[in-house]
Amino acid sequence: MKTLTITILPLVSILTGFLNGDIATSSTIPKQTNPTLYDQSDKVVQLDVSSFNDTIYCASRPNCTAYLVEFYANWCGICRAYRDKYKEFAKDVDNWESVIQIAAINCGDDINHDLCQAHHITSYPYIKYFKRNSKNVYDSFKVKAYHTVGGMRDLITNHLLAEQKLKKYPDWPNFDHIGIIQTYSELWTGVSKSITKLAVIFESEPNFLAPQLMLDMHHYKNEIAVKRCGRNHSLAAGLNIDDFPSIAIFERGQRVPVFISELRRLLFSEVESYFGNKDPSRNPLTTEVKSNRTVVNCIVDPELCKKKYFVSESDMLKAIRYALYREVTRNGEDLKGNNLTALFNFVNLLSDYFPVTTINETISTNEITLESASKAQQVFEKLKQYLIGKMIANHLKADDWTKEVNRLEKLYDYPFPVNASWQQCNGSSGQFRGYTCGLWTAFHALTVSAYKNAPSGNYFDPMTVLYSIKGWVSEFFGCMHCREHFVKMTSQTYKMEDHVKNRDDVYLYLWRAHNIVNKRLKGDNTEDPEFLKYQFPAPFLCPDCNKSNGTLDNEQTHKFIIDYYSAIKPYHSQQLENNDIAKKA
Repeated sequence: MKTLTITILPLVSILTGFLNGDIATSSTIPKQTNPTLYDQSDKVVQLDVSSFNDTIYCASRPNCTAYLVEFYANWCGICRAYRDKYKEFAKDVDNWESVIQIAAINCGDDINHDLCQAHHITSYPYIKYFKRNSKNVYDSFKVKAYHTVGGMRDLITNHLLAEQKLKKYPDWPNFDHIGIIQTYSELWTGVSKSITKLAVIFESEPNFLAPQLMLDMHHYKNEIAVKRCGRNHSLAAGLNIDDFPSIAIFERGQRVPVFISELRRLLFSEVESYFGNKDPSRNPLTTEVKSNRTVVNCIVDPELCKKKYFVSESDMLKAIRYALYREVTRNGEDLKGNNLTALFNFVNLLSDYFPVTTINETISTNEITLESASKAQQVFEKLKQYLIGKMIANHLKADDWTKEVNRLEKLYDYPFPVNASWQQCNGSSGQFRGYTCGLWTAFHALTVSAYKNAPSGNYFDPMTVLYSIKGWVSEFFGCMHCREHFVKMTSQTYKMEDHVKNRDDVYLYLWRAHNIVNKRLKGDNTEDPEFLKYQFPAPFLCPDCNKSNGTLDNEQTHKFIIDYYSAIKPYHSQQLENNDIAKKA
């Protein structure tokens, strides 16, 4: 593991060395080609390849802090779902900013790929704690992504306590308990003479509450000092404190606290109000950025809705290229064993069955060649031949795979439209659809193509196709939560082996499985309001498929699925159509 990291990190250093180094803050707009999940109204420091090193590796800066960094992908459904909780958590610990800052970087953006790979990001979201004065990746470690604010607060509190116990930073809170004192004046030992207030937190036993309140109040470190005291200390007895935890606030020169309260009856805002929140910008009013696109009611206007649903050659190629080029090499580790086998099987599937023709929508028997897909299929075939040798050796370096994909792309005139906008998979805003939509579309089109083009008789095993898709998802799909759900569904709740018996099950199984997923995600905050999680095909797409009793007509539905994933919009015709629409607008 370390040997690989050592070889990769210098490349990242060289890369960032040619870029203008920036120190990012929560108001920084990151360099990006893909939309991010956060914006400047959040308390999250947005990083990119040009700002990461100078921001995180801050040992030379006097105001260096620890960092908690979320490595995410903008297309990842669970990252989208986690975003609101991470934002809430960042806002909750905003007063801790002189000790630790909350940050994020979009690994789904190509410009950040090499950096994320150097950090061995195996899945999303992936959260790392970087110690204060970090100098390189070895000063960080992975932590659990808790889905509650309290869980995340406790997580970083634990790491901050451990780091402070070891390092004894003078400008961080001193989490040690007050020692033996003989006079009240000794209580002020170590407190700057310019500070006139002192808060003492009394606790019955060590836990995270006192340290977290100390961190909450650290924003006001130039106005008030904070110390920690055990229940058996003479100070607790002298103040007749019987309820724990409690807080007492002293003013310099006075023996009697000017403020005292049992903490369970107290909100931190009351403590804060005592010495004044002098920085109103810390709690700004924020406005949610919403899409200005009109959401179409598919019941009222089914024909308009229907036009938004089609299979795009461009979307499939764009998604598959990302799957092969970025997902496979995400963590930079060599491929061998199961993951190398999974890659070979998936590329073999692409070589055999990636659709290279479309049907004329008016004459279903008239097939038209898809130019870009045909070139891509040649790339897949060459990649398959390349992988055969690697399978024999049971070893493939991630860099070698990247170089081979690059070489073949160039050889076949760059068939993957990596810079094109999403077509059918273009969401109502940047946080929706995109890659995952394109990937699912490609999976469905592959199964339909296999059904149509595979050898007849007993020479075709539908399980081979489905196992190849499942193998790729289980080994490479970056969204860990999504991956686990898919594997659990195909292995347990809707077991593949129990539902695939006949040739047509190759496409029917994945269709039914996708509807199970859509049902689970219906109403989820990852659902695009412009593309709701309908049971496919929705009535506006195929009225003949949907019976009046709410069930589907099997014959009509099966025919529709085959036709839908066979009528693929060619990439160039999409571009011409879009240009034509733009001219008329």
